[in-house]
Amino acid sequence: MAFLDIFSKTQEKSVNIKKPKIIVDTREKQSLVASELVHNGCEIKFEQLKVGDYIVKNTLIERKTVSDFIGSMLSGRLRKQLKNMQKVENKILLIEGRNI
Repeated sequence: MAFLDIFSKTQEKSVNIKKPKIIVDTREKQSLVASELVHNGCEIKFEQLKVGDYIVKNTLIERKTVSDFIGSMLSGRLRKQLKNMQKVENKILLIEGRNI
């Protein structure tokens, strides 16, 4: 009977992990999120998106800071953005930060 030596480093296999491909809206270049994604091993591509800020696989992500979220609500822009997001099957509205 053969045994598998799981403790030996000589039998380590190199694993080819595909880098996640993320489409980033060109207006998000200033957010530093794109550089953090690259730093964490993601492959990014900048495009001007009609809806959302990021596309990961088949999921649309709209990212807002708390102040942008509040401003979008007050101006009515949020309603339009959410209506446009409804056309997409997989979507996330991400609100980051905290309001003090």
